[in-house]
Amino acid sequence: MEPVTLATTIVALMFTEAIKQPGKALGEAATEKITQLITTIREKFRVVKREGILADAEQEPTPDNQLEFKRVLEQQITKDRDFAEKLTELVQQLEAAGVFRQKMLTDVETEETLEAGNLTQKSNLSGSGDQEMAKNLKAKNIKFGDLTQEI
Repeated sequence: MEPVTLATTIVALMFTEAIKQPGKALGEAATEKITQLITTIREKFRVVKREGILADAEQEPTPDNQLEFKRVLEQQITKDRDFAEKLTELVQQLEAAGVFRQKMLTDVETEETLEAGNLTQKSNLSGSGDQEMAKNLKAKNIKFGDLTQEI
């Protein structure tokens, strides 16, 4: 998995509503893998003296804090092949356990017109997760066709 894709996937998994809300059951296996994922990242960030970045993102998961966390995570994934392989393995195990997050048209900004045809988000997974579509958009004009989300 490419560093940017892996980092983006991890940010999406770590900050999904299913993980943040204790009332949503992920299952024992998925909870264990998420804990391993976060522990692996926390240890890496501690070693490279960037643990504050993760703490900020966990305590205040604002778009800016998540973006900074993703940037540092991507740097570490690029620099450390073993770290990247461990994270890839954990992400694949989480995806196999049915934990998912889909984002489409989020955090888009343009001074022109934002136009999209018919868009569909569809998940065939039966596990825990969430979907976001058309969130935090800034444009002079916005034009969409049909927007559909299916689980």
